[in-house]
Amino acid sequence: MAAELARQGVIRPEDVSHHKFRHVVTSVLGGGESGVQVEVQRADLESGDVLLLCSDGLTEMLADERIAAVLNAEGDLEQVARRLVAEANEQGGKDNITAVVARIERV
Repeated sequence: MAAELARQGVIRPEDVSHHKFRHVVTSVLGGGESGVQVEVQRADLESGDVLLLCSDGLTEMLADERIAAVLNAEGDLEQVARRLVAEANEQGGKDNITAVVARIERV
């Protein structure tokens, strides 16, 4: 919910991680209700871009700047993902932590 509020300009992006509604889910797959609404995002990607798909367990424990630094470090992408999860756990790991990292090779 907090991320959606930031996208709408109701709150500042830097307030999302501390907002009281940061854990409120606005979309879900599965469950008892039919009619899934798919959310599609478009991005212009270039060769060498690195993508991160992660749970809030990661972003709650590591600052965006630290995540970016680890993603920008050269190395094996599996090791990058493992490092992100390990660092989040070292910071307290209060929630499930998931990280998938991919690099665009050609566009």
